Amino acid sequence: MSPAIAFFRSVVLGTFVLMLVVLVSLLVMGSRPGARDVHGTIVIRRAPEQVWPWLVEPSRLPRWVGGLAEVRQDSATASGVGDRQTWMLAGADTSQHAAVVGTVTRNEPPFARDVHARLAGVFTVDLSYRLASDPHGTRLEQTSRLRYGPWVARLLQPLMTGAARHQLEADLARLDSLVEAEPAPGETSASAR
Repeated sequence: MSPAIAFFRSVVLGTFVLMLVVLVSLLVMGSRPGARDVHGTIVIRRAPEQVWPWLVEPSRLPRWVGGLAEVRQDSATASGVGDRQTWMLAGADTSQHAAVVGTVTRNEPPFARDVHARLAGVFTVDLSYRLASDPHGTRLEQTSRLRYGPWVARLLQPLMTGAARHQLEADLARLDSLVEAEPAPGETSASAR
């Protein structure tokens, strides 16, 4: 066997082994408990009643949720159980948006809200918002449980869920700054943060 053929076989075998290691690693990472969950917590220096509108009002959501271009109210029962909204996700090309349909499954203002959302054929997500009074304002916990549809997406789940975790951190920080920029009840805008 010539040295060129031996080298070629070594490269092919090495590439195959590397791809196998990557695939097995992704499968193992994606099957760990909590691998599909994204969780974030923040304390916002405002009362739950002042934080709540930022979680439910279609005009406010795109201001703090990264990649969300628009929210369309689909039903007449705004903010209640069964309420449907369509979240238009902005793509790299701003003329194209993906439509995620969300349905409220729990609504207890201003302390709890659950939403089941889906992008047909791509993913579903169960979002959970929990608000609690805190000595410094409101403790907000957001949890998302993601389920990916196509096998390629499920395989890449550890990478996509990791990106979602970073996005949630940025989103909660943006929410904090927007809510705290509003005056608290009894406070004038000049004395707000």
